[in-house]
Amino acid sequence: MPSQPSHIKTLFERKKILKDFFRQTNEQKKILSLVKRHLPNYLSLHCNNTVLSKAILNIYTDSPVWANKLRFEAPNLLSKLREEQLDISSISVKCNILPKLSKRKIKKSHDRNSNKASKIVESLANTTIDSKLRAALIRLSKSLKEF
Repeated sequence: MPSQPSHIKTLFERKKILKDFFRQTNEQKKILSLVKRHLPNYLSLHCNNTVLSKAILNIYTDSPVWANKLRFEAPNLLSKLREEQLDISSISVKCNILPKLSKRKIKKSHDRNSNKASKIVESLANTTIDSKLRAALIRLSKSLKEF
């Protein structure tokens, strides 16, 4: 076992599977940048990924609305990409909604347990006729006082 951890790039270069994965990822990035260059800016912002498989270019967008708009642009894009010497027979547009990376806002919980709530439940218990219900309300009132 090596004394120092290996850099991830060296792992990609050594292992054939990882090397192929790294090469394929780089090809996809190049195609994506080429696609984005030939699209209007408002549309290119919503293209997340491209995968070229058997001469079919799959373009992934971040929402169904943008996927639909891209489908209208696909014939024009196909001709532009063919001019760039890409061997593409057709374009398929798919939607791949990515999770947002922003942190979720945690709502502050309101202090539900208070002396005021305890007094309200206690007064309700004092006016209740049913003995079992009265006992349960008194226990609830005491537990609210503890918080």
